[in-house]
Amino acid sequence: MKKKEFPSKQFSSWLFLTILLLTSLIAESFDADREQRIASQTLQTLFLGEPIWLEHNKSERSFLGLVTSS
Repeated sequence: MKKKEFPSKQFSSWLFLTILLLTSLIAESFDADREQRIASQTLQTLFLGEPIWLEHNKSERSFLGLVTSS
């Protein structure tokens, strides 16, 4: 009976990191869509405060912020 050979540790590490990277990229895109949807819903129902858009320097994304006076 032949013994099965497993891939080397280096290949296994590379495969794990590749899968982890792809999974995080997919999860990030879903979060961006969710962020936009929540911002849209918030703007439609906002009755107190002023909406401002915060922009990140290293990416093209912007995030909704709310300013209220106390």
